[in-house]
Amino acid sequence: MKARLQTFLAWTALAGLMLVLAVRMTLLEVTVRTVPHVSAGHAGQSLSALHFPGPAEIVGAGVVTVALTGVALIAAGKIRKVAWLLLALIVAILVLAVAGTLHAANRFASLVGVFDAGMGLLAGWAMFILCNTDRRRQWVVVVMVGLLTMLCVKGLYQRYVEIPETMHFFFKHEAQYAHQMGWKLNSLEMRLYIGRLNSQEVTGFFDLSDAFAEAMCPLLMLVAALGLALFASRVAVPPSLPPPAVPGKLPPTRPPRRAAADPPGPSRSDIPLPQFLAACSGVIFLAGLAVVVLTKSKGGLASAVLCLLALLAAWRWQEWVARHRRHLAIAVVLLAAVGTAGLLIWGFHFHSLPTKSLKFRWQYWTGTVPMIFRHPLLGVGLNNFGYYYTQYKLPSAPEDVKNPHSVLIRVAAEMGLPAMVLWAAVIAIYFGLILEPQPITPGETVACRPLPFWGLTIFTATWWSIHFMVLGSTRHTVKYMALLDTLYGLAAVTGMVLASHAWTQLKPEFRRFVTLAGVLGAAGMLLYDQVNMAQVTSSVAMLFWMVLGALAAPLLSSGPEPDSAQVQPHAFYRPGATVGAFGVLGAVLAAVLIWVPIVRRTQAWDPARFVHEYSLNLAAGNLPAALRDAQAVWQRDTRSQNWLSQIITIKMRLGKDPAAQVQRMFALNCADARFRFRLVSTAACGLTPAQRVAQLQLALKLNAQLPPTEPARFSPRELAEIHRLISTLRVQKGRVRGQ
Repeated sequence: MKARLQTFLAWTALAGLMLVLAVRMTLLEVTVRTVPHVSAGHAGQSLSALHFPGPAEIVGAGVVTVALTGVALIAAGKIRKVAWLLLALIVAILVLAVAGTLHAANRFASLVGVFDAGMGLLAGWAMFILCNTDRRRQWVVVVMVGLLTMLCVKGLYQRYVEIPETMHFFFKHEAQYAHQMGWKLNSLEMRLYIGRLNSQEVTGFFDLSDAFAEAMCPLLMLVAALGLALFASRVAVPPSLPPPAVPGKLPPTRPPRRAAADPPGPSRSDIPLPQFLAACSGVIFLAGLAVVVLTKSKGGLASAVLCLLALLAAWRWQEWVARHRRHLAIAVVLLAAVGTAGLLIWGFHFHSLPTKSLKFRWQYWTGTVPMIFRHPLLGVGLNNFGYYYTQYKLPSAPEDVKNPHSVLIRVAAEMGLPAMVLWAAVIAIYFGLILEPQPITPGETVACRPLPFWGLTIFTATWWSIHFMVLGSTRHTVKYMALLDTLYGLAAVTGMVLASHAWTQLKPEFRRFVTLAGVLGAAGMLLYDQVNMAQVTSSVAMLFWMVLGALAAPLLSSGPEPDSAQVQPHAFYRPGATVGAFGVLGAVLAAVLIWVPIVRRTQAWDPARFVHEYSLNLAAGNLPAALRDAQAVWQRDTRSQNWLSQIITIKMRLGKDPAAQVQRMFALNCADARFRFRLVSTAACGLTPAQRVAQLQLALKLNAQLPPTEPARFSPRELAEIHRLISTLRVQKGRVRGQ
């Protein structure tokens, strides 16, 4: 009885965690009418103000993940020491993140980031203690393949339907959007934004094309390994032979009927299942690779190709790789260290890196170093990097970014150097466990059955029902959205059924190869995160941790599920069960104390209520009330240049002195020439003529440090206007002195 209950709880936690991941990967999108609003980062000023997942969805998913992790602990029984070590490191990381939240400029964004990052870390650890049987590992691979098939269909739909529709909607309402953003139709800001729109940086494949391409990497490796293993597992089907002739009796004209008890034998008309499944795997892989190409993400495509080449090499020389896995790992680490050292030497010598893309990365990284030195222990708070970067960035760096495009640098900047060390230690332990030689267990040699079709169908139906309930009324029509969700669900369940049967055709050593391919894909994600996405708080980060945790877990030595002999008499009273019970209780408290107030917009750090009131008062022309609401938002986001700009604009319209806010803007953004010119171009900014001249001269100096081909440089007409304004202000300054 205890063994059955333990198994039930384990499968509940496992299916629940995979469902959370699937829903999060599905909801990582913006509606057609909100893409311009979200990418610009301006709250309360869009054609439509709907974005998923929002803070309530992220925190709610985090609460569910904590509860499921507690259930996994209760069901796990005796836990290995290395798992406890990993849990201690993860808890230490989250404690440091919470401590950093208390000192963050935007505490609410940091709080949501803690739930987001913790969701991935805890889900990966729960998968590590749960996926210790071949059956559960089969379930993980099956769901991942189903997720890949869904992403293929969804990616094609987004590329050929949603992205063109988004661009059509934007250009149809271009004037209205420019007015809302305070831009002129032919201004530099508008031209830059349209360029990003045309390059798909803000339009499709979820929030960002690079994130989509990164998420495809481990999924593609899994299905590629399945195809290779199935191709190697093919078995020639012998032809049907007639029975031997009996003297004095004519041979039968048809084969004898098979008894019900006889095992089904092969016939000439049977389809060779391994070859068929291998062909299906190849089709899914090619479709996924085509979608990665359509994202126009060079880094994502390069990561996928490199991982594929490594996978083919590992397949070709399997025995040699198995014997020298540790030496290969050391060689890879040394190669990465030498490459990093080479990049640093090149960067310090030339103050740049070879390619245009890496040049921007160097600007981000060197601008982040002073931020890390200023906040070494706790960082600036999760999701707060963009608020501080403008204060430390180089004058030659034209872009303002939300993360430094390197995961370790981002962790160091947002959570502190101790958290970065712990983060790297968790990753090293996971990969170190994969390198341990593990003999084939008796549980892997047991005949493997496909997962029940009804179970896969219920899982997929639940997945897309949640998606429809959240997004069903946000775009198009309800019927159209239901049709899309049905299409995505059919694609997902088809991939899951194919993968479920494919797993049964593989020998144990081939199943090990498939799991190692998934880990190789996770390594590709990690490599990509070092130079581009820096996924710390997102569903892509959750995918990384879950793949790594599930496939690094050592298998049990018994059957496909723990039997009664493995469940100790006091299994539910062990430390793991106690900690798990506290985890479930903590999830309930977090739901009551944090999630419910966020849903009701009563959380003390949440500015959503004031943002909504600000939009209403501004639309009604009630400027004093709008100013009060904007100041309330800024008190909860003390480094937001967007809200400082709103306060300055309203104060100018009301005839009030915005000098204090203008000076604060200058302190927050130390390297932007263009916004300085905009602020001091009018006398209503509240600064004296001498202060305005000083800021204009600084703007000219900063502009001179930008590359000659940078679009953000002042045009000749703007330079002439600045010099005329300086001359006028100097005359005014002389008159003031004369008086």
